[in-house]
Amino acid sequence: MESCTVQFFSSEENGKLVAVGTGILLKTDEFGYLVTTKHFWQEWYDKTYAVTCTGHRFNPQGHSIIIGMDETTHDHVDQAVIQLNPGVYKEVSQEAYFLHTDDLIIDFELDSTNNLNIMLFGYPNSKTKISEVKRNVLSDSYLYYTRFNFDFNFEKFGLNKHDNYALAYNKKVHRKFDNQTRILPLIEGMSGSGMWAFTDTKTHCMLLGILIERIYDHSPNQALICTRIDFALHAIIKYFEKKNPENEYFEKWSLKYSPVYPEE
Repeated sequence: MESCTVQFFSSEENGKLVAVGTGILLKTDEFGYLVTTKHFWQEWYDKTYAVTCTGHRFNPQGHSIIIGMDETTHDHVDQAVIQLNPGVYKEVSQEAYFLHTDDLIIDFELDSTNNLNIMLFGYPNSKTKISEVKRNVLSDSYLYYTRFNFDFNFEKFGLNKHDNYALAYNKKVHRKFDNQTRILPLIEGMSGSGMWAFTDTKTHCMLLGILIERIYDHSPNQALICTRIDFALHAIIKYFEKKNPENEYFEKWSLKYSPVYPEE
């Protein structure tokens, strides 16, 4: 999880450095990609850089798009995909791990009988300490364990239950091993974090989705929302690499891809 996750930083107008988001590295046989949320990328694409878990800094240069269903439901899919320039991909691949399609769970059928243990991994802004005087950054990642929230009302919040996952969220977590109550960090900065689950063998973690937002409401509608990673893969295959997906699952979507800025 950590080796394929990057943290985004930017500089404010006064020159102050700020942490702003999280992203996931993917690859095909030919190219390297960076996946994050649409709402983040639309705001920060031209003024951000990424840092790997090894501390390697790089500019996510390349052709990028945001994903939408159509003009009326454009916000149901909150994902952006950046195809890294070949030089950047080669550079970053020496410092980080790029997930391949074998590391993704696609066309996952959710029902109450497969309530997997889910993990979210990313970089909350509240756990990133930036010293302007010492000119150093101390980033602390966060791993949150949760489960599916089967009672969440997707329609109430204008979300499609077939495109997104709702996860249980409780800011206070009681730890049995030391009988302590732990207050979870704010999730700002974790947009774009990976939603992970163990396979049946319990030895390999696989990516299911991308965290897009937290819903603030009364139980059972307090939840963390993740969009399926299927959409990013669909964009990579059809838009960037101009191929026809082998999985018929993709054919049920009528997706709209919007370039964020022209390819240089």
